[in-house]
Amino acid sequence: EAAETVGLGAQQLCEGLSADDLAALERFVRKEFFAQHEFVFRMGAPSDRVYFLMSGEVSVVAEMPDGRLRRLSTSTAGMSFGETAMVDGGVRGADVLAETRVECWSLSREVFEKLESTHLALKIGLLRNALRVVSGIAGRLTGELLALES
Repeated sequence: EAAETVGLGAQQLCEGLSADDLAALERFVRKEFFAQHEFVFRMGAPSDRVYFLMSGEVSVVAEMPDGRLRRLSTSTAGMSFGETAMVDGGVRGADVLAETRVECWSLSREVFEKLESTHLALKIGLLRNALRVVSGIAGRLTGELLALES
């Protein structure tokens, strides 16, 4: 069965962006495809791109001491992952695995940085939405931690 494909305008990271900003963003992204069970990136790899999940599902996974993979979270079409690449670069803190066939559009940190001088409203909109996404993740993790404590 064909996976649902979500347009750029329906992406969490693109909420509130103007049509002009969406059109500009579409010119800057790289379209990438991953097979089921293929890693999009591995822990320790350079954190140099943010990913817009256009279709399919990916999971953030961690390798346990016994070698098994533990799923930490799953993202579906319309969600993003790798947002920290937008602000601090560094290295990836986890593995991301394609659970299905996946289409992602990715934006490099290098291009994102240049938006400041060419498309400031686009950069601010992406940052605002990334902060909302990361804040939601932090809240969810805090809730999970508190549940473990009780």
